[in-house]
Amino acid sequence: MTTESYAMSSSGGTPLRRIRTPHPHDVLSGRGGGINAHPGNKVFREWVRLRKEDYNLAPNKAEKTRVALEVMDQVKQQNPPGRFLQKDTSVASGPVWWIEVDEARALAKTSQALREGAPQIRLQHKEELIERAEKAKRRGGKRKRKPVATGVTATTRKSPSVAVAETRSGESYNQSTNNVPASVPVVPQKPLRRLPTDEYNQAMENLQANVREAKSLAEKQQQEESSPQRPQVVAPLMSNSDFKQKYWSPINKRPRFDYPF
Repeated sequence: MTTESYAMSSSGGTPLRRIRTPHPHDVLSGRGGGINAHPGNKVFREWVRLRKEDYNLAPNKAEKTRVALEVMDQVKQQNPPGRFLQKDTSVASGPVWWIEVDEARALAKTSQALREGAPQIRLQHKEELIERAEKAKRRGGKRKRKPVATGVTATTRKSPSVAVAETRSGESYNQSTNNVPASVPVVPQKPLRRLPTDEYNQAMENLQANVREAKSLAEKQQQEESSPQRPQVVAPLMSNSDFKQKYWSPINKRPRFDYPF
């Protein structure tokens, strides 16, 4: 009976080797009594058990990854080499086929197995973890700055505003004008003018007063717009008879007004 065959991957182009019967050194992914009873899975669980403390008590993620890779190497260094396999889901019916998973999935499976029971392991080694943390804290507190070598001046990081000021009036500006042709006159850069303390305080007070005044006008305008407007009272128009009776002069046959025409 054929134990291996080849099939095309879903991405196309790359053939995948399908395995009909895993050998005893392979590690199978999945659930069930048959997978747990596989000889390769039993050996894999024993190697994981022996390295759980190293993994869960590791000080950083890089150290944990190193422990997981060492367990994977133990599987692959057997004769014949062990493989991390999972069922081929592309086969809907018929016999079960297996395919080898990539390095990332094998590492994820190994790390997950190493993390099982991590709280109990940390609780058993609580005092050791506390002592390790205290040592790291003391070691970090004893760090000293490296001494500056003789004849070398220490450079300090300057703020952007100071750097811009020095560029405008200083050696940096003079260096930037070296590439200008001689026929073009160079305007000397004037130093930045700084306001005296009293003038600066007065300017800030005026600015704040203007802000308060503008804010007050805006609030007043908003109140006027939000308040209901009163209806405008308009006097009714006067009839012709009332107008003649009040303003018309029968003698001059023209309207009477307080001033002559």
